[in-house]
Amino acid sequence: MTNGPATSQPPLEVEELGLKHKSESELLDSLMHADSTWTDDNRAMVQEAYDLAANVHSGDTHRDMPYTYHLLRNANRVSGYLHISDPEIIAAAILHDSVEDHPDEIIHADNETHIPSSASDTEKQQLAFRALEKIFTPHVSRLVATVTNAPSPEGDISYEDWLNIYVDKVKSAVTTPEGWIVKFVDWEDNGLGIIHGDDSKGAEKLQHWRHKYGLVLAVFEARFTQDDIQKLLDDQAKAYVRHQFDLGRERLDVGERAPA
Repeated sequence: MTNGPATSQPPLEVEELGLKHKSESELLDSLMHADSTWTDDNRAMVQEAYDLAANVHSGDTHRDMPYTYHLLRNANRVSGYLHISDPEIIAAAILHDSVEDHPDEIIHADNETHIPSSASDTEKQQLAFRALEKIFTPHVSRLVATVTNAPSPEGDISYEDWLNIYVDKVKSAVTTPEGWIVKFVDWEDNGLGIIHGDDSKGAEKLQHWRHKYGLVLAVFEARFTQDDIQKLLDDQAKAYVRHQFDLGRERLDVGERAPA
């Protein structure tokens, strides 16, 4: 008996959620209904993460929008595109910049934690992680710590050294699959979202961001192929990730593949 011609499966289509067109309330609503199996406690954790982030980032903007849009888009990518409904990962995606940008405010959110007058920036970050552990869970705190940049080094550093610090941090953050998820969706919104930026800020500034985010595309790609992440994502999510990598090659300054 002869075999018929091999048939190839059509590529999976990536569903477009239209995150950039949704209001803040719509983004929050879609997030709160991400998983019908969530308990009241699950939703309460995500809501509390949003409330805390909205408070500490209240004066911040991201591409001329309130910073909470960036945080909610990241969290919606986790649930809506990657199909990850773990509320701790989603809470961490919402809080991913909180300690890096506002450690004092995070510490003050825990009424039992106080800041010594002599505390360094590094010590403040550690206190803030401890506060997140008490407010949420140890896993949420560890995950936020995984993706948090250390305080800027004292003194002047070269541009290349600054870029190397960034690349090293991404490599460190993606060593766990959960860290890869939170850092990947942040890279999408910051890097691939370049096309939604304000061109009036100048070509030199745009090229800087294209170069920075292009440097780590290969880091995300290499990690994506490993078993722990492959087992975490379904076929639709994997198709989405590959599509985002293709967009990265189109939009970013992608040079030689960085070592994983």
